[in-house]
Amino acid sequence: MTLTPEQRAALEADRTKQNTLRVARTLLTKEEFARLHKSHREVTLTQMAGPMIGAIVVVVAMLVAGEHTDTVLVYGGGALLIGSLLWMLAIPRVTGQLWRDYQSWYRSGAGAEELYALFGR
Repeated sequence: MTLTPEQRAALEADRTKQNTLRVARTLLTKEEFARLHKSHREVTLTQMAGPMIGAIVVVVAMLVAGEHTDTVLVYGGGALLIGSLLWMLAIPRVTGQLWRDYQSWYRSGAGAEELYALFGR
């Protein structure tokens, strides 16, 4: 499937504005966009979940620690910081394969045919 001149102009304009999902919404069917958006949400929510759970664990440990709250805060805070960094770097490589493929296509500036190939068209 080739793009009309209007679609191609809209694609280039959206790419320059960094409107990642708008480009997908313009070029994909509703079902394909729903799959892509689900993959995007999966990555986003998974990235946020790790640090949030870690913060809750540190707070609960501080409440339970009693007089050792300062020790828990120092070591727990350090572990939370390092763990969150590793989590944020690792999770996008584990979840959301479709979103990663779409981002690669988006950054490469390839045509719509390559995008449609991601969805098996």
